[in-house]
Amino acid sequence: IRAIFKGSNSMIDQLLSLEDEQADQSLFLIRVATDKNINISDEIRQYLIAEAIELSNSGFYNNSSTSSAIASELSKVGQSDRAKQIFEDAISLAQKATPDAIIAHSLLGIAEDLANVGQFDMAITTVGYITDTSYDCYKASTLSRIASEISNAGQSDRAKQIFEDAISL
Repeated sequence: IRAIFKGSNSMIDQLLSLEDEQADQSLFLIRVATDKNINISDEIRQYLIAEAIELSNSGFYNNSSTSSAIASELSKVGQSDRAKQIFEDAISLAQKATPDAIIAHSLLGIAEDLANVGQFDMAITTVGYITDTSYDCYKASTLSRIASEISNAGQSDRAKQIFEDAISL
C-alpha cells in the first residue's frame, strides 16, 4: 500500500492502524477507491476495490453489513452490476446468520442500503425475506423509509402503495 501512494501519509497510517479490523479496513479501502477527489489511477482504484471485497469476505468476521456498505459505494460510482452481485451475496450471508434477530436486522439494513442507491425492487424483496411476524414493526419502518426514497425518485404512486403495505403490517 505504501508503494501505491509513494511513501507514508495520513491515509496509509490510518489504514495500518486498523490492524485486525478487517471490516473497517475493507470500508476504508472502498471509500478511498471510490473517492474521485483522490488522485489515483483507475487501475489502482480497481485493485483497492478488489482488496476491499477480499477483506470483507475473509477471516472470521465476514458480515453482510460490510458487504452491503461496499455495494452501496460501488453503486454510487456507477458499478451497478458489480454492486448488485455483492448485494446478493450480502443477502445470502445474512440469511445464514443466527439467531433470527440478527437475520432480520441484517436484511433490513441491506434493504435500506438498496433503497438508498435506487434498487427499490430488490430492497422490497429483501424485506420480504423476513417471514417471522414478530419483526413486522421493523419491516413496516423499513418499508416506510423505502417508500420515502421511492417518492424522492419521483414515483409517488408506487411510494403510496409501499406506505400502504407498511401500514398494513
